[in-house]
Amino acid sequence: MKSFFKIVVAVLCFLLLGNLVGAQNDIRRESPVSTECGNIIEGEFTTNFQEQTYIINLRAGSELNVSVQPLGEHLFTAILITGPTNLGVALSNGEIGHASMFWDTVEREPKASTSTLGASGNYTIRVVNFSVNWINPYTYATDSYRYTSATGGIGAYTLFVGCTLRDGTVINAGDVLPTPIPPPQPTPAGSELAPITLPGAAVIPLTSGIVSGGSIGAEGIPPYTYTFTAAPGNTLTLQVDRTSGNLNLGIVVISPTSEVLFYGGLIASNTLSTTLTLPSEGQYTIGVFRVDLVPPAAPEATAFQVLGTLNP
Repeated sequence: MKSFFKIVVAVLCFLLLGNLVGAQNDIRRESPVSTECGNIIEGEFTTNFQEQTYIINLRAGSELNVSVQPLGEHLFTAILITGPTNLGVALSNGEIGHASMFWDTVEREPKASTSTLGASGNYTIRVVNFSVNWINPYTYATDSYRYTSATGGIGAYTLFVGCTLRDGTVINAGDVLPTPIPPPQPTPAGSELAPITLPGAAVIPLTSGIVSGGSIGAEGIPPYTYTFTAAPGNTLTLQVDRTSGNLNLGIVVISPTSEVLFYGGLIASNTLSTTLTLPSEGQYTIGVFRVDLVPPAAPEATAFQVLGTLNP
């Protein structure tokens, strides 16, 4: 009986060792490519065991969903997504563990979607044309594939990158984001003054000494204008605070004759304040809008408050 048991153990060890040795392959790893939400990227596998990597910077609270569509019928792939510290966060087909992940099969049109991301930073999308088994998975700590089980072939493919931002904004692959509205430009001294407007702005009457709020979406829409009436020589004390989000905001004060009396921004700070002496009688406008000076990698909807106080 003991001899039979030893024979069985020996055969199992031999088969396992043979499987490991036979399955070992050199993985060709390509240089990472930067990508963004909404991108559609074309790639191509030219060898049987290959990894192609895409890096995307995301903010906490976002969700990422990606898919691969092959050209033709002969390429099969898998998608892995790892986080800023290279821990697994999503996989197209298989199991994600605390130290590793594995997938027994590759698919013709794989998809991978994360849950809500808990950390900001660079996330890695790995597209591979091979599978690995649970005995020899992809390991986070060493960033390595020890052995491969089977190849999914070679060929061209298209990668679709979609996101849902923390504010609920959905960016599908192929979406063209609206162009942020540029800040109004001061009119050169001595020239005719053309009206200055912020197209599509939300227009809100401003009451002296009362805080008014607003929220601009991640794409920069809508800008806001706050209007008030003043007399010559009145003093305006203005304070604007960013209360949430990460958009850089421009702030402008425009006279009844379309002169830019003040232009500033919330770039490196969350509070802006200024005091102005108003030159004429009529309706003044305070504009608040997105500006793209040092833009955030993953823009978020941004809330703010405006407090304007008029003194004679």
